[in-house]
Amino acid sequence: MSSIRKLFTLLIVFAALCTVAHAAPEGYTKAGSTENVFLFGDQGYQIEYRYDIEHKFRDQIKEYIDNYNQYLTGDDLDVYLYFVNNSRSIDFATDMSHANDMYESILERLTCVDHAACLNIDSFETYMKYFYQTDHHWKYTGAQQGYEDILKLLLGPDETPYMPVETVEFNILYNGSYSKRSGISNSTEKFTVYRYDMPSLKVTVNRKKQLVDRQEQYFAGKYSKDIVAPHYNTFYGGDWGELVYETD
Repeated sequence: MSSIRKLFTLLIVFAALCTVAHAAPEGYTKAGSTENVFLFGDQGYQIEYRYDIEHKFRDQIKEYIDNYNQYLTGDDLDVYLYFVNNSRSIDFATDMSHANDMYESILERLTCVDHAACLNIDSFETYMKYFYQTDHHWKYTGAQQGYEDILKLLLGPDETPYMPVETVEFNILYNGSYSKRSGISNSTEKFTVYRYDMPSLKVTVNRKKQLVDRQEQYFAGKYSKDIVAPHYNTFYGGDWGELVYETD
């Protein structure tokens, strides 16, 4: 009798989370009194400056790296890494045409990873396409690109992704996390999302039924008009330990 080995799949979506102080580098203008928020470009983008990969950042993520390597290594576990390139991993004043060295360094240290991909940002124009003007999160276009990248990483290049059926722009300017840190509410972009024709979902959070977002309320016109309202977290939901989506 042949045995069937159960294959576990784990996807790590890795984005830098620690804060490192910087003086204003060339091409960047300090935004408020914060340690690491700057203005860059001619469209009022608030961004962070790239983390110090050779020193503080490398040391600060060592525990994460060691834990992943210790607990996720094994023949019965396929580990996938998706690296979300953002302003914390890029110096926009340098040549961005080559592979990101922060991603390559993390991938080299994560010996448990079997398959990997990276959100490609090869210019500041690409960054503006994918990320909010005043927030560290990617916007609807960046999330769609990340989803398509991850789908290909997990299931192969021939897998057909869900595509949005509508672009919805809410009548409110979105001043995000960088505005809250800098005190500069200079956003000129309205909070905008993609709408999808998705199957009905049963969602459990940490094994309990729970509402994870407020999307339908937004589509019904029920959302805060506060100038620094946390629209991203409210619309999409916060961070949870385990989410299970069931579509039958």
